[in-house]
Amino acid sequence: MSETSRVASEDQAAFEDGSAASHEFTLTSWLSNAHVIAFGAGVGFFALSFLVLAILPGKELADEIKRVAPVAMPTLTASEQRGRVIYGREGCAYCHTEQIRSLAADVRRFGAPTEAWETKFDYPQLWGTRRIGPDLSREFNLHPRDWQLTHLYDPRLVVRDSVMPQYPWLFKGNANQPTQEGLDVLAYLESLGRARQLSGFDQQTLTSSVDAATPDMAMASEPSARATPPTVPIAMTGGYSDSAPVLHPASNPDDLQEEVSRGGSLFAANCVSCHGPAGKGDGKASASLLPRPANLTAARFSDERLSSVLWNGIVGSAMPPWRQLPTEDLRALVAYIDSLHVASAPPSTQESTSLAEGKALFAAACASCHGDTGAGNGPAAGALAPSPTNFHLKKPTAERAWEVLENGVPGTAMPPWKDQLNEDERQALVEFVRSLYGTPQEKLGQ
Repeated sequence: MSETSRVASEDQAAFEDGSAASHEFTLTSWLSNAHVIAFGAGVGFFALSFLVLAILPGKELADEIKRVAPVAMPTLTASEQRGRVIYGREGCAYCHTEQIRSLAADVRRFGAPTEAWETKFDYPQLWGTRRIGPDLSREFNLHPRDWQLTHLYDPRLVVRDSVMPQYPWLFKGNANQPTQEGLDVLAYLESLGRARQLSGFDQQTLTSSVDAATPDMAMASEPSARATPPTVPIAMTGGYSDSAPVLHPASNPDDLQEEVSRGGSLFAANCVSCHGPAGKGDGKASASLLPRPANLTAARFSDERLSSVLWNGIVGSAMPPWRQLPTEDLRALVAYIDSLHVASAPPSTQESTSLAEGKALFAAACASCHGDTGAGNGPAAGALAPSPTNFHLKKPTAERAWEVLENGVPGTAMPPWKDQLNEDERQALVEFVRSLYGTPQEKLGQ
């Protein structure tokens, strides 16, 4: 081999040895820094996912809230803020949600789905994850204050099958004496759903939401006799009519007796805690409710009146709607309540002058609330809760009518009249209002 060839071979070998060493060094260096590279990639992917899944959607949500939320949306007061803290402290969010989903069952039971703007000031949110108790998103104006306090003090006084614990430490011995913490919790509960109701949001979006509803939502917007009323006023939901089907009990004596028996069982299961075992308005919860539960033995109610109360409840009182019960159960309750009224002795023949005097007194003292014809539709009736009595549909006993005229009805707009009217005038009014039951309205003006 020539010298030149030998040198070339040595150079080639040296070059190949250097390349292998260099390659081995580069691979070893990369492997030794792999954890750094993986960490950097992980941080990068995390930052990217945080941007894509949190920051951008959060910004879009904030823009949507700013666009849709009412300009004058009320913030929580100091008492409501304290109540919110106590609500969380007592574990209320473990059983109650504050978020109505778009599922048909949710909408039927609780009303329109929760919008993002409704919890604009609610951080951290108390949406909850388990719904052992009912959703509280629409609690504003749903129950009166006395019901809320009674429910906090002993839930089974107003909801017989409730599994909710009692909170006696929020009271000073009874439901009528809440502590400041009890008042704060009450204030917070009464704030839930306030912004939505006061904004008129449901009224504004009703037509468009029905037109653009998904199949699930479209199904949810249909009325259902088995549905618990939404937790917003009926007129704002579009889902329910505030008129009630008239539930006439059976006319056949045997069928009627069966309905009365079944209605008695339903009454014992659902109504005794307020109305008492005999329906006299003296149940365990009655002491802390105002107005007091009705004495169902002290008046005769028309089927229309009972059907309306069972279907819609009585606004301004602790009486809730019961249309989540099957129609046949409501009919049985109508039959049972009707059986509680003991017919009084036939009234003596009334002198026309006595009824005429009662009519004149009614026009002067009662028509502004009860209406010219006694149908409970006077000029002031729209602003009153509970609404004034419609005497065409309810006939109080003479004793009950006399008691009301003497003492009024605490918790309602009905004042006592014993200082304004003498005994003869009150007696004339008693006879007149009792004469209105079942009388067609058009005949009263004659």
